[in-house]
Parts: sequence; C-alpha cells; structure tokens
Amino acid sequence: MLRDFQLEALKEWYRIKALGLDDIIYEPNCILYDRSPYIYLFYNNNNIVIYVGHTQNIANRMSKHIEESPFWEEVSYIMCAETPNLNSLADYERYYIQKYKPKYNKRGFKKPPYLPDMVALDFIEYKGKEVLNYVKK
Repeated sequence: MLRDFQLEALKEWYRIKALGLDDIIYEPNCILYDRSPYIYLFYNNNNIVIYVGHTQNIANRMSKHIEESPFWEEVSYIMCAETPNLNSLADYERYYIQKYKPKYNKRGFKKPPYLPDMVALDFIEYKGKEVLNYVKK
C-alpha cells in the first residue's frame, strides 16, 4: 500500500515519463522501496514467537536475518504489521517483546511501554518462501 507522499511521487514520476525525461531522471526511492514502519514476529514450528523486531525497510531487514541470524533455520513463519507511525515503532516492539518473551531477543524491557493511543495492528502471515517476496533482489 502506498502512502500519500508515495502517491504524489508516483504522479510526478508519470509526468516525468510523459515528458520523456525518465532516461535522465531516476525514479524516486520512495516509490521503489517500502520505508514504512513494521513490527515483525518470527514463529517456530510450535507456533511460539522466537523473535520480535522492527524496521523501516522490511526487504533489507529480512535479507539481513536470512544472511546473519543464527536462529533463521528455526523460523517457520513470520507475522508482519505496519505500525501507525514511526514514533510508536519502538513502543510496539517493546510491547510484543514483553508479551511473548521471545528467546532470541537479547534485551528485555522491564518498564512497560507507554502507549495511550495504541491501536491493534493488522498482522499478515508469511509462510516459508513467501517472505522472500520482501527480500531485496
């Protein structure tokens, strides 16, 4: 889903293409890459959350986990949700770490997050290779 600024950039890009200038002007990054704030949960085969993370670049972050996370082989599926805004991203992460107490989150949060206007997140499930659709090519 594109955000308002991405839609505006896309409209501008169509104008640039219509003028034939797309060979000298690059397509804006905000159209090419999703920079939305996400919370993601890694689950194992027993449906237990083993890691909670947050990112503004879901494709890049998933690539890093695939390449570097020692627990990646344990991941059975992933749940991702876009947060309402960037300011609440860390609070949502802390909330889900406290809720699930995943074994691979190294830092625990003793103090509960302050979320007076917390809204329920709409998580989308990705199983197996589906997550590779979000990995940078």
